[in-house]
Amino acid sequence: MNSREYFDRTAKEYDEGHDGRFVRCMYPEIVGQVKELPGKNILDIGCGNGNIIKMLEAQRPGHYYGVDLSSEMIKEAEKRVSKKVVLKLADVVSLPFADESFDILICNASFHHYEEPEKAISEMNRVLRPGGALILGDPTFPLFRRFFNWAIQWANSGDVWIYGKNDILPLFRSGGFDILKWKRLNYKAFIFQARKRDE
Repeated sequence: MNSREYFDRTAKEYDEGHDGRFVRCMYPEIVGQVKELPGKNILDIGCGNGNIIKMLEAQRPGHYYGVDLSSEMIKEAEKRVSKKVVLKLADVVSLPFADESFDILICNASFHHYEEPEKAISEMNRVLRPGGALILGDPTFPLFRRFFNWAIQWANSGDVWIYGKNDILPLFRSGGFDILKWKRLNYKAFIFQARKRDE
């Protein structure tokens, strides 16, 4: 089952399901970091049901945008966020925005679903202004990651690859980002903040 099918099927019950419970630990850290950053135009890539945008709208001014691969997740997000938020059905490898449109990008618990990670990073770089910030959170399982990545081929959750610090950070450095912060939230999740390199 690919990611679109999985999230279309689970969208209505996402918050109560395993995935929804898992990502809750990332929300406060992501929101806290975004609140400290300058800039008004903010894009949540893989916005899901809109939980992070909803939290941010209540805590800092901004022009908010969200994209997701799942039409059912977009429908759920529309119920949560304000009418001012621009939500689009889109794939990360083909973002429907002009170059350098955003000051801040958020990518929470979706990068491990990307089948073309280098292309996704290239698109993130393209739509972010020079010096703009990216905040990315994702699951990791240091002791069992090799096993998880071997077993993913039989999973039905749309997962593609579970990353660790030593394989995800070089991808972003190669894609034009400087890593500013790295934080392990617990034994199974991390968040890092990066800045688009001025060329």
